[in-house]
Amino acid sequence: MSFQNLTDRQKKSWQEAVAAAGVDVDAQRDGHAPQLLYVKTFHDLARRFHAPRLSSPRPSVLQPADPQLPARAQKRNLRLAAARHCLGLATLDGDETIRDFESRFPAVPLVVYAAQDIVVTAAKPLIIDSAQAVTAFGTVTIEAGGYIEILVTCHFQCQTLVKVGGSGSSEFDFYIRGTTGSNGLAGADGTSGGRGADGADATCSGIGAGSGGAKEGQPGGNGGNASSGSDGQDGEDGANAREVILSIDDLRSTIAVLNVGGKGGQGGQGGRGGNGGAGGNGGDEEDCGACEVGGGNGGNGGNGGNGGNGGDGGNGGDGSFSVIYYASTNGSRVLITNDQAPGGAPGQGGVAGQGGAGGSAGDGATGGTAGSAGQAAGTAGLAGNPGARGEIELNPSTQ
Repeated sequence: MSFQNLTDRQKKSWQEAVAAAGVDVDAQRDGHAPQLLYVKTFHDLARRFHAPRLSSPRPSVLQPADPQLPARAQKRNLRLAAARHCLGLATLDGDETIRDFESRFPAVPLVVYAAQDIVVTAAKPLIIDSAQAVTAFGTVTIEAGGYIEILVTCHFQCQTLVKVGGSGSSEFDFYIRGTTGSNGLAGADGTSGGRGADGADATCSGIGAGSGGAKEGQPGGNGGNASSGSDGQDGEDGANAREVILSIDDLRSTIAVLNVGGKGGQGGQGGRGGNGGAGGNGGDEEDCGACEVGGGNGGNGGNGGNGGNGGDGGNGGDGSFSVIYYASTNGSRVLITNDQAPGGAPGQGGVAGQGGAGGSAGDGATGGTAGSAGQAAGTAGLAGNPGARGEIELNPSTQ
């Protein structure tokens, strides 16, 4: 199946989609390499999406307006409202609102994938993930194991879609999904305690000389206590799947479509508690002839640090509201799965540090006591919550 097999009506429809997107198409282009445009006006952006409009538009994310929202959230909602308008899902009304959009987004990036024919394989899937996108394909051929993954706001248009080569390794033909949240960083390990200083050796200085006197060996210094490991960071929440429109004029093979948010990131592991410092050795005894001067006691070992707590897993992102418009000349269907994105796994707590060894005693003295291990290992974090299921509508009524 190729562009040359399309009907005259389909060829004209493809040409209209390409013209609306505002790109030139070389007949040799394979469709995988996009063209990046910067669109400066809201109405021009909507025109390039070339999307049908729902008869019953969805509520705008700008209604009702909330003046208490932070500026960043207001900007995000404005961008989402504009995207829904461009996809024909909702309406962005009002000159003031449109001027606000154009002042906040003076040059909107739009990625356009356009070709007469594109072949999608297991080795070369089509991944649409850089910026909001429009496609204008004549024929789309999905070979065994090939798939199309869409992670951004997109109007995917093709005249004919067909699968060849039987089933492959990919469970779905289209993945509409959010990006996975980043894993939390592991907590830093605690700092180990410093080693205690060794005690000075015994001396015979002054024996028989009538001054000074002998000095016993000095005790070793105690080892320093270790610090606790720091807590692991929480995993990042998975992103919500973006809204997508699929427009397929003639579906020649049954396709499976997955709609799911991004998986939550795993919580970071807690840092290991530092080990306690070893006690210093006691000073050695000294044989002074007429007597022996005793050695010093060994220093006590320092205590180990506690383990850091593990970070919580990020929450899974929500599935999107998306729409598929299609017809089929051979009875092919669209099989939909609206799934829940799993939350991230919890980070494990860090282990407690070991106590430092006691210092050795000088002759005739007592060795130091070993330090205690850290009082507790870190506590594991909490698993993230799964995301909400999205919704895909098939062939809803349009204006």
